[in-house]
Amino acid sequence: MLSNWYVLFMPTQIRFNPLLGVKEHVFEYRDIVAIRTASALIAPNGNTVQRREFVVRFSDSSSWNTNADPSEATEAQIAALVSAISERSGVLISELPVLGREEFD
Repeated sequence: MLSNWYVLFMPTQIRFNPLLGVKEHVFEYRDIVAIRTASALIAPNGNTVQRREFVVRFSDSSSWNTNADPSEATEAQIAALVSAISERSGVLISELPVLGREEFD
């Protein structure tokens, strides 16, 4: 079950099965309502961490984020991926001063 974590970015949809998830989530790019990023985030312990992350929010209030990405992708590769998501969805990337914990819920 733990080893079945994945995210697939396909031409018309995003499919992901979160860590500890029991079923796959499938979203069309048109289901994206917001894409947010910041060069810093608030860690669970309340500290501010200087690291760029992205959060993609869907119309059902669920989200996918790059905070726990195990792919070892570079910052440039992740930025290129999110740029492609933005282009496919037509949703602009919003730059925030910091990503709060609420962004990752």
